[in-house]
Amino acid sequence: MKGILKIAGVGLKWVAATALFLVGIVLVPLVAATLAVRAMDKESEVDRATSPNGEYDAVLMETNGGATTSYGYTVYIMHSGSTSGWKAASLYGTTVNGAYGANLRWRSSDLLAVEFTATKWSRIEEPWFRMGSRKIHVVLQSGITDQTVPSGHM
Repeated sequence: MKGILKIAGVGLKWVAATALFLVGIVLVPLVAATLAVRAMDKESEVDRATSPNGEYDAVLMETNGGATTSYGYTVYIMHSGSTSGWKAASLYGTTVNGAYGANLRWRSSDLLAVEFTATKWSRIEEPWFRMGSRKIHVVLQSGITDQTVPSGHM
């Protein structure tokens, strides 16, 4: 029986401890890195603006790509109070008065302006949305300043 508990002259406890140590130094960092990447890819709602007629919401979602990248933004149009909708615009490195972010302004119940001072990159995904009997138009407007926005992250 004593010979069975030995593997190539090494005790079973030592083999088990070494295996756990090796799994720990490989598996734990791998799981931590995976969770960190997933956390960075998640979008967070940073602004929501309801249309003048109260039927629709424009939602600005923010993605933090990590320490070496700017913030990314996605604008969604959805029915008021909803948590899912249609992608209207994408922006990257977008600021208002030097603070990361963008403003959502409904100019009418069928016209949404995404306003910002500057951006590294922006794209309208869908300029027109058919929402029930309404056709909603989305525009991007740069060069906008907003004195109510403090410097820094919005």
